[in-house]
Amino acid sequence: MDYHPKEAQTALAEIQKLYKLEAHIRKHALNADDTVQYRLKHSEPAIAALFNWLYEQRQRPELLPKDPFSKALAYAYERQLKFIDVSLNFMMGWRSLRLLNCVLQGKR
Repeated sequence: MDYHPKEAQTALAEIQKLYKLEAHIRKHALNADDTVQYRLKHSEPAIAALFNWLYEQRQRPELLPKDPFSKALAYAYERQLKFIDVSLNFMMGWRSLRLLNCVLQGKR
């Protein structure tokens, strides 16, 4: 993203961690129970860190509402429940990760 490249790279690095965790699950062909346990142990902290960072970024007074990065932050933050369902089973669909990745890069 042209407007805030450092911040966008930080967000993308956090998203990449989630991709790696999901790749580990596929590589080791974890069953459903092991997948849930792995995600609770590894993905939950990564997701929490990402959304905490998104929240902190949104609190920056210098980010104006019309700033594209500000819009991307709001879009991503408002959709956090798509990543986590109410029972804390993680729904780490590749489509959701790709969408968040594109938003933070300023793509459609």
